[in-house]
Amino acid sequence: MIHVLVADQKRLRVFESGVNAAVLNELAVFQNRGAMLHERDLISDRPGRVMNGSANIRHAYEPKTSAKQMTLERWMRAIGEPLQDLLVSHNCKAVVLVATPRLLAELRNRLPAAVRALIRAQLPRDLVKLPANQLKKRVRDSIAEAMREIPQMKPVHRWIASKAKRQSRAAAPSLRTSAT
Repeated sequence: MIHVLVADQKRLRVFESGVNAAVLNELAVFQNRGAMLHERDLISDRPGRVMNGSANIRHAYEPKTSAKQMTLERWMRAIGEPLQDLLVSHNCKAVVLVATPRLLAELRNRLPAAVRALIRAQLPRDLVKLPANQLKKRVRDSIAEAMREIPQMKPVHRWIASKAKRQSRAAAPSLRTSAT
């Protein structure tokens, strides 16, 4: 089975696609409740202050990472193990990772090593709000790319099979020799 992970900062949706990629079934949704809160709701006090001695001006200490960013990192670490268990229980062969461009690299780095090893295709798009039938159309090429990475899986869907055959012909070196 090929699984599609569609994520943004607020949620991660997990879809399952068979070999033919005709249907995407939604398996789970992981919500980040901290992403819906405002920065001031995550931190209860003001940042510390320091007095500049020469100019007699006060400056606020600002943290290098915001509270929202720290909440996002904690959420990504927390969903790693349940996500891995879900993929193992559903016999995952490949993962297509679809996330907002800013989140794609960060999510890929925070996932467990076993899940990272399954990533075969990535799509830097914000598609979390799309329904499953529209999402299927947008990730069809990425699923086909993931299928090519797995040699034992044969695509059944005609469109994917014909596209894979055309690309394999284009990638294969030409064996024809010109007679002179």
